[in-house]
Amino acid sequence: MYDLFTFSPHPIIIISRHLKEWVVKDINASFQLFTAYTKEDLIDRSISILSHSAPFSQVLTSLASLKEQQDNTMECEISSRFGRCLYVSLQLIRVYSEDDSLYALILNDITEKKWIEQLILERKVEASLLLSAEGVISSISRYYSPVRFNVSRMEEGSIADFILHREKFKIYRFFNTMRKSKLEAELSFTLTLFGDEFTSRVIAKPFYRTDGQLKGYAIVFLKLDLIDPLEDPSYKLRLLMTEKNISVTHLAQTTDISLTTISKIRNGKIKKPQRLTADLIAGELGVVPGEIWSCFR
Repeated sequence: MYDLFTFSPHPIIIISRHLKEWVVKDINASFQLFTAYTKEDLIDRSISILSHSAPFSQVLTSLASLKEQQDNTMECEISSRFGRCLYVSLQLIRVYSEDDSLYALILNDITEKKWIEQLILERKVEASLLLSAEGVISSISRYYSPVRFNVSRMEEGSIADFILHREKFKIYRFFNTMRKSKLEAELSFTLTLFGDEFTSRVIAKPFYRTDGQLKGYAIVFLKLDLIDPLEDPSYKLRLLMTEKNISVTHLAQTTDISLTTISKIRNGKIKKPQRLTADLIAGELGVVPGEIWSCFR
């Protein structure tokens, strides 16, 4: 039992019940990392020290009253050593030992989940995912999105695998800025899922451990629309250039448009070029601008 307690990745408290009071008997390393409390802070003290809003002892008494075959989990708020509110789900398990009053209280951090739930109440959310600090996808949820994707193929994969190459620097800069500011932010970008491309808009937030280290990110998709290749001007431009065997360098030389501008238009970073630019490119490819860009029809 104590091996599981000591090495568990979940925060665990061993508590003892005396009448209506719950007293802390031990805490594992994961709990110390999660809350910043030390054993000296808590052992032999009332667990009410962790109360944030509702009295924590009442929550535990309610949990203890549930039969073992029932769902004996409950969500609540607790306070870290520095007064920070932590959202957790609790599971109370009786420890069968010489002291029948001992229980193991297992905590699961649901802070990111609560943030996502609040956004769902405020805005139309199509999907959400959780990322580790290293960019590994730990969980995915789909809500109103008509987009179907294989969750099992995405979980435990890197988010970088689903970002177009031309978008990667923008994504890197977005996460870097968000990590430094520690604030939520919004971004629009193109996502690729198993061969299809999607126009997406997300709101994301970084989350931190009590010791200040980055824990990971919660990302909510507010928009996730499939891109029809035949309606994507950058796709049509690339297709025409391939059909006519015209390179980016050649197109830049013959139209007197900078190589950088041509590349950005071809890669979709510039969605609507200036009319003169569109005329020159389309003319060199032997079409009218409206055949590439619907805005010029």
